Amino acid sequence: MGDWLTRSFHEHSIFWLLLSSIVGGVIGATVKFLFESLLPQRLTQKREIIAVKRKYSTPILLAADELRDRMLNMIRLIDSIEKENWLPSTDLTGYYYLSTLFTVARFIGWQRILRREVVYLDFTTTTETKTFEDFMTAIRRGFTDPALLGERHVSAPEETDDKWVYSFWFQGIGDSMILQEGANSFTMNYASFIRLLRGPQHNDLKDWLIELGHMFTDLKANDIRFRRIVAIHAILNAFINYADPKHLRTEKQSYHWALLHPAEQEVIKAKIRTISPAALDEE
Repeated sequence: MGDWLTRSFHEHSIFWLLLSSIVGGVIGATVKFLFESLLPQRLTQKREIIAVKRKYSTPILLAADELRDRMLNMIRLIDSIEKENWLPSTDLTGYYYLSTLFTVARFIGWQRILRREVVYLDFTTTTETKTFEDFMTAIRRGFTDPALLGERHVSAPEETDDKWVYSFWFQGIGDSMILQEGANSFTMNYASFIRLLRGPQHNDLKDWLIELGHMFTDLKANDIRFRRIVAIHAILNAFINYADPKHLRTEKQSYHWALLHPAEQEVIKAKIRTISPAALDEE
């Protein structure tokens, strides 16, 4: 009996020793993989994402500020725009019309440059880059979302008084604005933009800009398109409050909530709160 117990204990000890060696080896290999491969790879990816975001944050901020200023200009001068017909649908060659299209196109151009740089990177992996990306999406949807101000039951802008641009057309405008010089990408300037539009050759950009222009032509104060502009200004304002909280590069601007219907105010405020409550600057 004693011999059997001794032998059994001996055999089981060897079994447990082998099992613990195998488990220990697996755990050791896993820990080694985590610390030598996976974690460094993720840390490197995060550093790459943050570096790319910071590389383009300044030109995007300045383009957003320029676009916000044009939206504010429309808000403040809507009576003159309406009475003096600054944006006639019968003449698409005027300065105010073309410069408005340019500010939108240049902003989305910088967005598309950033998107090209991070096509293989996950922008949601850090709080800093996720917030930035969420604001980029919100601004883009200001121009492309038929339900920006609330629920809509139409799928085409020509079927409603509200106007927006199809997402891929909007992206196409941005892509068409990009110029390349070696490894550096940048957007075309106003002079190049105007030369392109006034050139004799037909191109898709001209067609897409006409669709974008429908958001602005014959604009009136009681127009739902004007309220869309007010909403876009609010989203841009929140982004700039987030990206330049001390306003070292930009000026602080007020929101114009009173120009939106109460339900529309809440829709836009909710979108901003979801991204960055502090950017809303609520008391």
